[in-house]
Amino acid sequence: MLDQPNQEYPKPPERHSEAVTISEISPLGYGTPEATISYNKKVENGQFGPEIIDRTIELIESGELIKPVEGDDDGCVDGRLARKTGVILSSDGQIEEQSFNGGNYMRAKVAGGGYITTLAMYLGMANGDERVNGDLRYVVSMLSSGGVCCGIHTGQHGHGEGATDCGANDNLRLILQEAGSFREDIKASVEALLAPADIKFNGVTLDRTIDGWSGKAAEGSDYFEGSTGKSRFQVVKEVITAKSQVVSSLEELKVISKELVGDHNEGFVILNYREGETFSQTALDKQLKQEFPGVDDSKLPKAFVVDVWRIKELAKALSNANEFIEFDAALSAGIAFQLATVATITDGSLRTFVIK
Repeated sequence: MLDQPNQEYPKPPERHSEAVTISEISPLGYGTPEATISYNKKVENGQFGPEIIDRTIELIESGELIKPVEGDDDGCVDGRLARKTGVILSSDGQIEEQSFNGGNYMRAKVAGGGYITTLAMYLGMANGDERVNGDLRYVVSMLSSGGVCCGIHTGQHGHGEGATDCGANDNLRLILQEAGSFREDIKASVEALLAPADIKFNGVTLDRTIDGWSGKAAEGSDYFEGSTGKSRFQVVKEVITAKSQVVSSLEELKVISKELVGDHNEGFVILNYREGETFSQTALDKQLKQEFPGVDDSKLPKAFVVDVWRIKELAKALSNANEFIEFDAALSAGIAFQLATVATITDGSLRTFVIK
């Protein structure tokens, strides 16, 4: 466990906008020191200027960028914007490029999208297939059969063998390993984040989940043998094709895949508890570009967004489908996976806001 204490920032007064409560909490405080996704590093090197930081915080706290979701699927927490949006066709698994709401389609967000987050829940509490891709097939099939469909994505930096440029997917094994390294920190964070959901924390159950992750992801284990981000992406496409769950109208939209563009300039994490709503990363980017014309994109902060209410939906779907998995345990695992993901791909210094 890293000896990196939480850094305190001045706490502005909570602001309310139509019953919305937005408050800043301490940054995660634990993470990967060498990670380039870092609030502190980008401030220290001048990439994020004080005027832009102040305005970004004003926009977050205003509540103006909280939008209703437009579909019942989800996407990844990634703060980058999409240059392509496509529907996975049920006929052959190919991705047909389409545009929804001018590219601003609002949906819930969890680490890696719902398939990867639910897979993580399942891996911590069940002994299913001998390989991770087999368990992913089960998860995607299970969710689809229950009418729950989720999103996936790639990105322009998905180069190299097996990479998709989705951090939660590509780094799945490492994230599960790191959950063990950050065990006590993650447990404390999960307990704090469950409180707004009125769910009692069970440390023993979460320990079992992390033990399950550690066993499957251990260096000596062959559970991840032959599995990569790309192969897991392919599994999703194959299962969706077999299930014939995908349709192309927005009203009945099921599974879409986005291709993201740009670099990771996230300086913030936003945890949203408001059911049926999400924080619009697109609207944040648009507003900052409008107010700071001519400023290079690399100097405009982005935000990871975690919709906690969507994790609850996924945990409910998993526990309903599997009698051996309890809802509370699945929810704790889902939240822990979000934290382990952020700790793996950032240095833990991103400023963090809670929306309720």
